[in-house]
Amino acid sequence: MPKLVSATYYLDVKTAEYIADNGDHLLRSGGAPAWRFNNPGNMRPARRRKITTSIGRATMRDGGVFLIFPDYETGRSELKRLLKDPDGYGETTLADTVPVFAPKQDGNDPKKYLHSVIDRTSIAADTKLGMLSDAQLDKLADCIETLEGYHAYPSTRSEKWVKGANITLSDGARPIAGQQVVVRQGGRERVLTTGTTGALPTLVLSGGSVDILIQDAKAQLQKVMTVGQAQVSKSYLLVREMFTTEASTAPHVPLAQSAQAPRAPITYRIEPHDSLSKIASRFKTSVAKLEADNHLGHSDLIIVGKTLVIYGASSQGDAAAAKHKSAPAKRAPHHAPHATKAAHSAPGAAHASTPSPASTPASASAPESASAPASPSSASSAATAHVDVPRTQAGLGRPLVLLPPDQPRASWMAIAIEEAERWGGADETVITKTMNYHAEIDDHNPFKTLSGSRNAWCAAFVNWVMKQDGRAMVAARIDRHRARKFVGDPSFPEIKQPIFGAIAVEANLGHVMFVYGIDPKTGRLVVLGGNQGGGGTFGGTIDFAEFKLKEIHGYYVPLSYLPFAQQEIARGAQLPQASAEDLNKLHHIKDPKGHGTR
Repeated sequence: MPKLVSATYYLDVKTAEYIADNGDHLLRSGGAPAWRFNNPGNMRPARRRKITTSIGRATMRDGGVFLIFPDYETGRSELKRLLKDPDGYGETTLADTVPVFAPKQDGNDPKKYLHSVIDRTSIAADTKLGMLSDAQLDKLADCIETLEGYHAYPSTRSEKWVKGANITLSDGARPIAGQQVVVRQGGRERVLTTGTTGALPTLVLSGGSVDILIQDAKAQLQKVMTVGQAQVSKSYLLVREMFTTEASTAPHVPLAQSAQAPRAPITYRIEPHDSLSKIASRFKTSVAKLEADNHLGHSDLIIVGKTLVIYGASSQGDAAAAKHKSAPAKRAPHHAPHATKAAHSAPGAAHASTPSPASTPASASAPESASAPASPSSASSAATAHVDVPRTQAGLGRPLVLLPPDQPRASWMAIAIEEAERWGGADETVITKTMNYHAEIDDHNPFKTLSGSRNAWCAAFVNWVMKQDGRAMVAARIDRHRARKFVGDPSFPEIKQPIFGAIAVEANLGHVMFVYGIDPKTGRLVVLGGNQGGGGTFGGTIDFAEFKLKEIHGYYVPLSYLPFAQQEIARGAQLPQASAEDLNKLHHIKDPKGHGTR
């Protein structure tokens, strides 16, 4: 039985749609709301107490909201906890509990409700619920289930499992957010838009094929993918081909009249095997200028993944940079509009994402037979478009905007490095005062602190970095706190060897971190991660550490980055060489005074 990880309620068709960790969808309709939501007590979101077991919420016609639980057992356990725990009704008598639990404004008759409970359970009205025995608590829960209608209308109940398709758009290295896509399914067309992680809302496969169309460079719809009825739910990666823009940069006046203009500052993320001298040469500036603008010491040793400012605000371009070229300039932009190409499909379990109302389960039905797994259709080749580039008023042929260099390599590493520098080796007892990575990646976070032997936060840190970079996190909310859950998650396919920025999971599945490089002296893998340090491999800060290669279970990358990662491996890209000790010193990361535990 697959694990249900999220749920959405469609009021217009009175159907609850559950999404499982393998991408399958369960459609529940009929019966009473308490049954539809696995909520035998018709519990609402708590104002004070923390409820971490719900996977969704259902809004009713009167505006009331009920919690949705993954199964009956979870809903019943939460009901019993609500009744007996001190943060619920544990300190309240039965007589005082009923008017609050079943208020008159919700259409209840509190007096009648109380008498029914007393008659069915033989619990005295002045009994504090926290003092109930296990047998009494079970009787009370049984009674509430009946009074709340959980067992009503059994003949109308309907459950149906259907398959889902999760499609992510990528430029080969980064997710494409905000891309409109036309979906043709069952003779109908609807327009969907990719979210911040490049993912479309989950498509419910209710029989027949689904066509995916995107506008090309000429604003014509082109079919780029067809998804057929599958035996299992799947995730697909749709890699969009870039189109090329052309624009003449020939000057409108003779070169002799061209004035040297200041260059606008841009940012540059340091790549493997870069040095200050190489960067200065590439951008026609000087090492001294780079050091001054970025507050660096007099050293050519720099950190891969760190961001530099090129051409500070007062920087003046030199003569070489002002040189014009008569040949057309070509550039493949990061998110080139209207250009598409279906280039990769990744089978596996789907994300637990929220479907749009357009994919309402009302029309979904279980297929009688399933066709072979879908594969991307051949897309039309990308077009080359001519772009009129705005020029300076002097007509010198210089574009008004200087585009920064396109750097697709492991963009999230700059975020992780910046966070490590921000804390500078501070212990988790200090970090947790103002930052809790658990809470940042889980709306129902059960961990109130980073400190403690049972509050490992390495996985929460990695998921937080992914979120900050606009990538998908581990699908199931509760699993985002566990290192082992990166293994097998459809948003993080495995690659065969370490590359810069890859996610590494330790052999015992108890720790997760980012790959940085190799220590040239020891041959150990150098990683950057949270819940490390403290005088040992594991501890309470964010820092660089080292592992033997045999201590790693596997390497993973975000799904939207998979094509670029495969290209890196194919061309034999080498990891940066540095020791964890040197990197921590260079980043001013100290061993924390305390020792975090895991």
